[in-house]
Amino acid sequence: MKLLSIFCFMVMAWSVERPVPFPQAEISNGHIKAVLLLPDITSGYYQATRFDWAGVVKSLEYKGHSYFEEWFKDYDPKKHDAITGPVEEFGPVGYEETKPGDSFIKIGVGALRRKDEKAYSSFSLYDIVNPGTWKVNALKDQVIFTQELKDVAGYAYVYTKTLRLVKGKPQLVLEHT
Repeated sequence: MKLLSIFCFMVMAWSVERPVPFPQAEISNGHIKAVLLLPDITSGYYQATRFDWAGVVKSLEYKGHSYFEEWFKDYDPKKHDAITGPVEEFGPVGYEETKPGDSFIKIGVGALRRKDEKAYSSFSLYDIVNPGTWKVNALKDQVIFTQELKDVAGYAYVYTKTLRLVKGKPQLVLEHT
């Protein structure tokens, strides 16, 4: 019986799925090394609706110091504050004009569904109706994120965010268009 128990444990251990790493890109300029987490509706590190999905910094190292590590105990990709780095939040577009069940826009996230008659809350999780199309161009010292969302509730946009390390300097620059 003991041998059977050991065998069952070994089979169970071998069949456990190992977590897949989150989509990410590493950049460096010789002074700074950074790992950025990439937007992805199903396997991205951050899947909540408060903050912009572009440019989430997993880690940044400079002269032996590490910055932007996880600061929370319980991780959940749908939790609004389960995020690291110098994150940004855009306000909702079209929320006041929509009825419950209709869509409004959150730049950097996509089209979200209004739940009820209550005022918009950054701390609520909204259903994502359309995440738009994300394109990521990872280079040696920068990552360019582009999100395109076409005609949702009368709105459309192309959002580009670049995280760039300055050549020869310990600087990280965030640029938006």
